[in-house]
Amino acid sequence: MEKEIYNLCDFLNQEEIDFLKDRDRILLTNKDKITMYLKSNNSLKQQVTKIKKELDIDISVFTYRNFLLKYFKKAYEEHNINKVFLNSQYTILRLILNEGFDDSKKIYNFLLNNGSLKIVKNDENSVIKYIDFYKKLEEFISTKKLSLKIIPEDEDNLNEVDIKNEIHDSEIVEIIDNTKRIDIELIDGSTETHNISFLKNYYIVEEFSGKKFDFVEKNLYLVPNTNEGKVFDFAMIKELIKDVKLMPEYSLVLYDNSNIDAKIYIYRYINGDLVFLDSFSSLLIVDILDLINLALKKFLTLYKIYFEKENKYVKYENS
Repeated sequence: MEKEIYNLCDFLNQEEIDFLKDRDRILLTNKDKITMYLKSNNSLKQQVTKIKKELDIDISVFTYRNFLLKYFKKAYEEHNINKVFLNSQYTILRLILNEGFDDSKKIYNFLLNNGSLKIVKNDENSVIKYIDFYKKLEEFISTKKLSLKIIPEDEDNLNEVDIKNEIHDSEIVEIIDNTKRIDIELIDGSTETHNISFLKNYYIVEEFSGKKFDFVEKNLYLVPNTNEGKVFDFAMIKELIKDVKLMPEYSLVLYDNSNIDAKIYIYRYINGDLVFLDSFSSLLIVDILDLINLALKKFLTLYKIYFEKENKYVKYENS
């Protein structure tokens, strides 16, 4: 049975809200407005633009998303489901009317395979669940007066894990991820404590900077695309990171892919794997050059330990 989720904001009284930091207090005092934003089809970026204008708050999309996950989790998930489904409606109509798709699971698998169900664009695992999808689909075909077989999630003992052929959401893993607390050391010597679920999805930035690349975590490494004539193969570097304990657990790893798509990709090192978190324009690193150079130096220092394996992981320019 799927675990019920709630909006924490619905259980806070004004006295409890008054004890929160200014930004959260102002947003929660205007929770009806936040709820209205989430019921719209506006992106988080569009919602933040309205918040800045109407509530006079300086807040980034990243910080706003964290706020929603903390206080409006149910409403935020419903917003994501509605937005993803809305973007898929034309394709769903085409599949039913012109392609002969006759049941909900066939449509779900088609959309899943072509990436149409992603909540986060660059995260392969961030998709709406089948149970949420078929409920929206049921409403949609009723409105359109279409004929389609709706297969409930538990029919023939099939569930979300069967459809995706992956095991991401077992209850045991979820309990561990949400209860185990990890201390993350910050640049200033202090620590912040978060559960693993947070660390698998987010990273810590300067609270009031408004920049999602204003990193404050101490264990930050940058894998370059090229350095001193060497071209680093990131796919191979990821294998190297998995094979050996190159860095502390839960470190942030940046990959400079600016030569290809002008982006810096952000990963977190968890249990020998690199978990994708986000990306940002490489043009923005001019604001954090000292931090970037330090992160690069830290990676190269570690990499030299495995210098004898270098030819496996890099090639040379003009070679």
